[in-house]
Amino acid sequence: MLLELTQLASPYKPSCAERVVAYFAKAMTSRVMNSWLGVCSPLINQRSINSSFQVFNNISPFIKFAHFTSNQAILEAVNRTNSIHIIDLDIMQGLQWPPFFHILATRMEGPPEVRMTGMGTSMELLVKTGKQLSNFARRLGLSFKFNPVATKFGEIDVSMVQVRHGETLAVHWHSVGHGLLSKEINNILAIGGPARSGEDKFRQWRSELARHCFVQVPMSANSVAQAQLILNMFSPAHGYSLAQVDGTLRLGWKDTDLYTASAWTSSTSR
Repeated sequence: MLLELTQLASPYKPSCAERVVAYFAKAMTSRVMNSWLGVCSPLINQRSINSSFQVFNNISPFIKFAHFTSNQAILEAVNRTNSIHIIDLDIMQGLQWPPFFHILATRMEGPPEVRMTGMGTSMELLVKTGKQLSNFARRLGLSFKFNPVATKFGEIDVSMVQVRHGETLAVHWHSVGHGLLSKEINNILAIGGPARSGEDKFRQWRSELARHCFVQVPMSANSVAQAQLILNMFSPAHGYSLAQVDGTLRLGWKDTDLYTASAWTSSTSR
């Protein structure tokens, strides 16, 4: 069957269904090889494939989960502040920010001033994203400025970020990367052990954040409600699950935790 699927489907076909079948076939082949030879290693970064990102966002709750839970955490952190600076370490198309802007624009106490530093590897994409977000903010009557910074994540320097006195700073990072559809399917099916669930990676980040004087903020009841609404969009037959663990929200599939949402603040701001 795997041979037939590999021959019939291609990740380059115009049909979303055919691309998904191709990704599953590749992942299942890796799973079989891993069982026999133990040679399938965790995935590495691939080139950005925007269409795959959008397909993945449409057919699964993972991206929506990351967007809505982080938006809720940031909204609670910047409540009643007049000047907000958001640093998005991998903004891509900025899909999560229009709903966030809409909430800020309709605040009872009035909309704040918003600055955003958007980071990514493609200046062309950053400029396009910045224009789209600026136009949307203008239609809402929201004061907004966008600063594009083209750099790789490991090469980010504090000098690239123009932090101003008196503004509330929020940093967003959705640590999934690019080529999402193929990578996530492969992670689910082909990789076993700690690398499959990302448990080790989260423990490492938790340790690093604590070491640099950050304190975890438990995800709120509103964040839980947002996540549950997203899961309700999908049939239980799909096998998605939601759990609250140690102040985090974890979205899983078939009893495997795949995404963890957490919020942190500087210990000096508490």
